[in-house]
Amino acid sequence: METTLMMEMNYKTARHQHLATGCIRKLMVLATIAITGIAGNILLFIMMRNTKVRNLSYSVYLKFLTVSDSLLLVMRLIQETDRIFILLSTTPVNDAFCKIESSIHILVMLLSPWLVVGLSLDRFVCVRFPMTRGRFCSRKKAVLVCSTMLGISDVLIVPIVFTVQAGNEQCVSSDELYYYLAVIRLLVASSLPCVAILLLNILIIIQIRRSNAFRNTFARSRSDSANRQHNHSTRPLVITSAMAFVTMVPAAVTESSYNLLGVFDRDLKAYELSKAILPPVRLIYLLNFGLNFY
Repeated sequence: METTLMMEMNYKTARHQHLATGCIRKLMVLATIAITGIAGNILLFIMMRNTKVRNLSYSVYLKFLTVSDSLLLVMRLIQETDRIFILLSTTPVNDAFCKIESSIHILVMLLSPWLVVGLSLDRFVCVRFPMTRGRFCSRKKAVLVCSTMLGISDVLIVPIVFTVQAGNEQCVSSDELYYYLAVIRLLVASSLPCVAILLLNILIIIQIRRSNAFRNTFARSRSDSANRQHNHSTRPLVITSAMAFVTMVPAAVTESSYNLLGVFDRDLKAYELSKAILPPVRLIYLLNFGLNFY
C-alpha cells in the first residue's frame, strides 16, 4: 500500500515538474519574440524620425504600428509571466485595473491590423496613381487616417469599459460580452483586415508587374539581374499577406472558440482541444507583431 502511494506521489511530482518545464519553455519563447519585436519597433521608430523619411506618409503608419505592437507584446508577456509565476496574486484587483487592462489589450488588438491596411492602401495609391500621390499620400492624410482608426477602435471598446469588473481577485465579464468579443475578434480584428490586406497587395503586385512589362517593351536589352530584382520586389507583399492569415485568423478562431465553449459549457472535448492548442497558436499570433525587427 505504501509502495503504491509512493509511486502515485512520484508520478504526480514528475508530472508537475514536466508541466512546469513546458510552461517555462513557452515563456522563454514568448519572451524572445517580445524582446525581439520590441527591439525592432524601437529601431524602426528611430529610423522613421530620420529627416529623409519623417515627412513621408508611410512613416506615420509605421510609428503608430511600433507603439501599438509594442504595447501588445508587453501586455502578453506580463500576462503569461503572471499566469506561470503568479506574480500579481498579492496585488489587489479592482474595477479600474480590469477596465484599463482589458480596454488597452482589445484596443491594440483592433488597431494594429487596420494600421497595416492603411499602410497597404497608401502603397496602392502611390503605385496606382503616382502623379497624384503627393496630394493623397501626404503626412497629414496619414495622421488623419490613423487618428480615425484610433477613434473607431475607442468606440468599439466602450462595452468593455462598462461590462468588465473585478470579482474573486480576478477580472470577470458577462456572457454577452464574450459574444461581442467573438464577433470583434473574428471579423473586425482578423478576417476583414486580412482580406483587405490581401486584396490591396494583389492589386499592388498586378500594377507593379504591368509597369515592369511596360518598361520592358522600351528596354529590350535589360539585364537578367535587373529583371530578377523587379520580380523579387513583390516578395515582401506576398509575405505580408501570408503572415496576416497564418498568424491572425487561426488565433482568432481558436480563442473565440475557447471563450464561447466555456460560456456554453456543453462540448467538453472541444473545449479541452481548444484549450490545448491555444498556447502555441497565441505564440504564432505574436509573430505578426514581432516582424518589425526583420
